[in-house]
Amino acid sequence: RDIAGYVYQEETGSWLQMYQNSYDARSNLASKTVFHDDGTEKSKITYTYYSDNQPKSETVLEGSTVLSKKEFTYAPYYNSSESQVSAKVYSDSAGYLTASQYSDKLGNRTRDTLAYNGQTYTQSYTTDLLGNILTVKDFQANAEGAANSTVSYTYDYANRVVETTT
Repeated sequence: RDIAGYVYQEETGSWLQMYQNSYDARSNLASKTVFHDDGTEKSKITYTYYSDNQPKSETVLEGSTVLSKKEFTYAPYYNSSESQVSAKVYSDSAGYLTASQYSDKLGNRTRDTLAYNGQTYTQSYTTDLLGNILTVKDFQANAEGAANSTVSYTYDYANRVVETTT
């Protein structure tokens, strides 16, 4: 396979196009089309972007059928102490899951949330001054209010994990 999406078929002595990328005026990937062996379109992924080139949406199509769709939003320093990146992942035409990641002003992850069918699940983190994750309380533990469900990490002088405790 070459970088342009072609595969050489020895039995026929020809090149077969497997995929094709197209780009917008700002050099962002606008679409990726995947082809069947007979050269017909199998599926297509389309991308849109905000004016600052951050991803806005990703849609996977098979013909005119939408197989999946994601929409991305960004909120720098949401609530003035955290920034937020969210993705809506559609499960069907009406339902979707929203996954969000929150970071502090130093870029350290503070929590993740998943919201679906009126329920919100949170995974929380604490970090040290170097950005190493010290503790993680997972989605299920937070949802159930479990008292002893935090995973803790200890690091050596080179910031390598040397101990994990639950």
